[in-house]
Amino acid sequence: MTIQEVKNIIGLFYKGYMTPALFCTHYHLGEIALFNQKVLDGQFDSLSRFSVTMGDESDPLKFISGRGDIPSDFAVPRKAYYRDGSEYIPINIVDDGQYERLLVHKIEYPTVEYPIMNIQSDYIRIMPKTIKFVVLTYLKQPSVITYNITQTYGFAEFTSSGSSTVNWDDPADHILLIQNILKSLGIIVNQSEIQSKIQEK
Repeated sequence: MTIQEVKNIIGLFYKGYMTPALFCTHYHLGEIALFNQKVLDGQFDSLSRFSVTMGDESDPLKFISGRGDIPSDFAVPRKAYYRDGSEYIPINIVDDGQYERLLVHKIEYPTVEYPIMNIQSDYIRIMPKTIKFVVLTYLKQPSVITYNITQTYGFAEFTSSGSSTVNWDDPADHILLIQNILKSLGIIVNQSEIQSKIQEK
């Protein structure tokens, strides 16, 4: 499904004039709602298009005194590791409470063999502080889509050139996305109604 096809289905329920700007705004709101629900339900397989690995072997994520910059589009951490010679050491990503507890734990105190990482609102902290370079895989936040138009015989038409693509592969997620977009517009529609409109198209 393309974003134009999504817009067309939305137009079957939304009775006003749907400008590209209005569509992009509510598409973004609907996608955020779907993204958050997938994360909450632990359905990470359907979020593969949002997966980013920061700090590959040529450009590792750098830490200074146990502190590193958080990616600007960061949403949810997935996994992290660092390289020690030819060995890859996994890093345990923990919440604030676990981080503070482990720092004073006599047995489970972080070591280079069992390091820990904690995500703060504007930075990442790691222990032990001797670790300097890390590979971090995370889910990025859904971004506002681009919807481009071109003039054809004086009429504005959608063009896929430079426009965003739909980040969801499962047709069931297309329905959920449309449902969430409509909900952000104040329109409550059940999934079977949306499915029917898609089949009609």
